[in-house]
Amino acid sequence: MTKTLRASAVGLAGVLIAFVLLYALFSDRLPPRTPRKVANRLTGLHVPYDAEVVTFRDEWNFRGSGNVEVVLRVTGDEFSQLVSAAQKSGYASNLSVSATDTVAASQVPRANGVYRLVRDTHDGGYTLAVLNGDTKELLARFVVP
Repeated sequence: MTKTLRASAVGLAGVLIAFVLLYALFSDRLPPRTPRKVANRLTGLHVPYDAEVVTFRDEWNFRGSGNVEVVLRVTGDEFSQLVSAAQKSGYASNLSVSATDTVAASQVPRANGVYRLVRDTHDGGYTLAVLNGDTKELLARFVVP
Protein backbone atom coordinates (compact mmCIF):
# COMPACT_ATOMS: atom_id res chain seq x y z
CA MET A 1 0.00 0.00 0.00
CA THR A 2 2.87 2.39 0.73
CA LYS A 3 4.31 2.00 -2.77
CA THR A 4 0.93 2.89 -4.27
CA LEU A 5 0.63 6.04 -2.14
CA ARG A 6 4.21 7.04 -2.97
CA ALA A 7 3.59 6.51 -6.69
CA SER A 8 0.40 8.59 -6.48
CA ALA A 9 2.21 11.39 -4.67
CA VAL A 10 5.00 11.41 -7.27
CA GLY A 11 2.43 11.46 -10.09
CA LEU A 12 0.51 14.32 -8.47
CA ALA A 13 3.72 16.29 -7.93
CA GLY A 14 4.61 15.81 -11.60
CA VAL A 15 1.22 17.09 -12.71
CA LEU A 16 1.51 20.15 -10.43
CA ILE A 17 5.00 20.93 -11.74
CA ALA A 18 3.70 20.65 -15.31
CA PHE A 19 0.87 23.11 -14.56
CA VAL A 20 3.25 25.58 -12.93
CA LEU A 21 5.60 25.43 -15.92
CA LEU A 22 2.76 25.87 -18.40
CA TYR A 23 1.44 28.87 -16.47
CA ALA A 24 4.91 30.42 -16.33
CA LEU A 25 5.38 29.99 -20.09
CA PHE A 26 1.91 31.15 -21.15
CA SER A 27 0.91 33.59 -18.38
CA ASP A 28 0.40 36.47 -20.84
CA ARG A 29 -2.31 34.44 -22.58
CA LEU A 30 -4.14 33.33 -19.44
CA PRO A 31 -6.55 35.18 -17.14
CA PRO A 32 -6.72 37.65 -15.55
CA ARG A 33 -6.83 40.19 -18.41
CA THR A 34 -4.58 42.95 -17.10
CA PRO A 35 -3.47 46.15 -18.85
CA ARG A 36 0.14 44.96 -18.97
CA LYS A 37 -0.81 41.62 -20.52
CA VAL A 38 -2.98 43.34 -23.13
CA ALA A 39 -0.14 45.76 -23.96
CA ASN A 40 2.34 42.88 -24.26
CA ARG A 41 0.07 41.06 -26.71
CA LEU A 42 -0.80 44.10 -28.83
CA THR A 43 2.70 45.58 -29.05
CA GLY A 44 4.83 42.46 -29.18
CA LEU A 45 7.06 44.08 -26.55
CA HIS A 46 7.80 43.09 -22.98
CA VAL A 47 6.25 45.84 -20.86
CA PRO A 48 7.83 46.26 -17.40
CA TYR A 49 5.79 44.99 -14.45
CA ASP A 50 5.98 48.33 -12.65
CA ALA A 51 4.54 50.37 -15.55
CA GLU A 52 1.92 52.85 -14.33
CA VAL A 53 -1.54 52.37 -15.82
CA VAL A 54 -2.81 55.69 -17.18
CA THR A 55 -5.78 54.36 -19.16
CA PHE A 56 -7.40 50.96 -19.62
CA ARG A 57 -10.58 50.70 -21.69
CA ASP A 58 -12.01 47.41 -22.90
CA GLU A 59 -15.34 47.97 -24.67
CA TRP A 60 -17.13 45.41 -26.87
CA ASN A 61 -20.69 44.99 -28.09
CA PHE A 62 -22.69 41.82 -28.69
CA ARG A 63 -21.75 41.76 -32.41
CA GLY A 64 -18.04 41.52 -31.63
CA SER A 65 -17.03 45.01 -32.60
CA GLY A 66 -15.36 47.32 -30.15
CA ASN A 67 -11.93 48.31 -28.94
CA VAL A 68 -9.36 47.99 -26.26
CA GLU A 69 -6.97 50.78 -25.36
CA VAL A 70 -4.12 50.73 -22.88
CA VAL A 71 -1.86 53.64 -21.98
CA LEU A 72 1.07 52.86 -19.69
CA ARG A 73 3.75 55.22 -18.35
CA VAL A 74 7.29 53.93 -17.77
CA THR A 75 10.56 55.40 -16.51
CA GLY A 76 13.15 56.91 -18.83
CA ASP A 77 15.42 53.85 -18.80
CA GLU A 78 12.51 51.47 -19.36
CA PHE A 79 11.28 53.66 -22.20
CA SER A 80 14.69 53.55 -23.89
CA GLN A 81 14.69 49.75 -23.66
CA LEU A 82 11.17 49.58 -25.13
CA VAL A 83 12.12 51.88 -28.03
CA SER A 84 15.21 49.79 -28.77
CA ALA A 85 13.16 46.57 -28.80
CA ALA A 86 10.45 48.25 -30.91
CA GLN A 87 12.95 49.44 -33.51
CA LYS A 88 14.33 45.91 -33.78
CA SER A 89 10.74 44.73 -34.36
CA GLY A 90 10.19 47.12 -37.25
CA TYR A 91 8.47 50.09 -35.60
CA ALA A 92 8.74 53.37 -37.58
CA SER A 93 9.57 56.87 -36.36
CA ASN A 94 6.57 58.94 -35.25
CA LEU A 95 7.90 61.75 -37.41
CA SER A 96 7.59 59.60 -40.56
CA VAL A 97 3.79 59.30 -40.46
CA SER A 98 2.28 59.95 -43.88
CA ALA A 99 -0.50 62.53 -44.05
CA THR A 100 -2.35 60.24 -46.47
CA ASP A 101 -2.62 57.52 -43.82
CA THR A 102 -5.67 58.90 -42.03
CA VAL A 103 -5.62 56.47 -39.10
CA ALA A 104 -1.95 57.00 -38.30
CA ALA A 105 -2.02 60.75 -39.02
CA SER A 106 -4.94 61.28 -36.63
CA GLN A 107 -3.72 59.03 -33.79
CA VAL A 108 0.08 59.04 -33.77
CA PRO A 109 1.44 62.11 -31.98
CA ARG A 110 4.11 64.12 -33.77
CA ALA A 111 6.57 63.47 -30.99
CA ASN A 112 9.87 61.80 -30.43
CA GLY A 113 9.13 58.07 -30.50
CA VAL A 114 8.11 55.11 -32.64
CA TYR A 115 4.88 53.46 -33.77
CA ARG A 116 3.50 50.40 -35.55
CA LEU A 117 0.16 50.22 -37.31
CA VAL A 118 -1.17 46.85 -38.47
CA ARG A 119 -4.38 46.87 -40.48
CA ASP A 120 -6.82 43.99 -40.79
CA THR A 121 -7.85 44.00 -44.44
CA HIS A 122 -10.72 41.61 -43.71
CA ASP A 123 -12.83 43.84 -41.48
CA GLY A 124 -11.11 47.24 -41.52
CA GLY A 125 -9.85 46.97 -37.96
CA TYR A 126 -6.35 47.78 -36.83
CA THR A 127 -3.80 47.43 -34.09
CA LEU A 128 -1.81 50.54 -33.18
CA ALA A 129 1.16 50.73 -30.85
CA VAL A 130 2.81 54.08 -30.09
CA LEU A 131 5.78 54.89 -27.88
CA ASN A 132 5.64 58.63 -27.14
CA GLY A 133 9.05 59.98 -26.14
CA ASP A 134 7.67 63.26 -24.79
CA THR A 135 5.43 61.62 -22.19
CA LYS A 136 7.29 58.27 -21.82
CA GLU A 137 3.99 56.51 -22.46
CA LEU A 138 3.08 53.44 -24.43
CA LEU A 139 -0.28 53.41 -26.21
CA ALA A 140 -1.69 50.08 -27.39
CA ARG A 141 -5.03 50.10 -29.24
CA PHE A 142 -6.97 47.34 -30.98
CA VAL A 143 -10.11 48.29 -32.93
CA VAL A 144 -12.69 46.06 -34.63
CA PRO A 145 -15.34 48.13 -36.44
